[in-house]
Amino acid sequence: VWFLPLSGVILFIIAKIFFFYLYVPKRYISYTLPLFLIMAVTLIFEKFLEVKKQSQQKYYLAAFFLFLLVFCFPFMVKMLGNSLGGTNQEENAQLYNFISALPKDILLAGHPHDMDAIPLFTKRKVYLNFELSHPMYSKYYEMIKERTYKVFYIYYTSDSQKFDAFCKLEKVDYFLFNQEHFEPEYLENKDFYINPFNAHIIKLLENKTNFYYNHIPEERIVFEDNKFLLISC
Repeated sequence: VWFLPLSGVILFIIAKIFFFYLYVPKRYISYTLPLFLIMAVTLIFEKFLEVKKQSQQKYYLAAFFLFLLVFCFPFMVKMLGNSLGGTNQEENAQLYNFISALPKDILLAGHPHDMDAIPLFTKRKVYLNFELSHPMYSKYYEMIKERTYKVFYIYYTSDSQKFDAFCKLEKVDYFLFNQEHFEPEYLENKDFYINPFNAHIIKLLENKTNFYYNHIPEERIVFEDNKFLLISC
């Protein structure tokens, strides 16, 4: 049990050195530390009951550590719950099953949030997603920043030729539209993505009501449900 947080920290450091080869570094501590604390509470409580009989000094010392752990416990459980909660993608199962049947070397693009779970659930590559848009390394983030601006420009473009040019230039095979992102209420809310990109998107959409999404040829649509529209490039 006591080696669990140590192993998490060591793997976190190694993952930062070999960035992305061992996935996202913070994953090695966002799970191990809460799990360690949950187990440590039970072990220290057991010790607390034992030392109570031995000496008053040890009793107060154990009480202090027990209080410290119990105080932190709800926060750690919440942290663990948030980490695990992000994997529930049951409502998108049909989309992921469809993408999983596509060739393995395809590249998909779409809203970064909608791209997050695709590599995990379909084993297919994405052009850009939110989860891996880390500003940890300047050269890497410059590429991510450029891709983010491009994706949202094309996501809300009204020009089919520009859309096709993007797909060809970036070698994107399929593009995913979230149909909720074109609803009037969503557009009026103006909460498209994180800043500074959100401010750029708001400016991009000023007085704009016509999108390529609204005029996609039927033959390009390969998958559609009440939430998503997947088209071939």
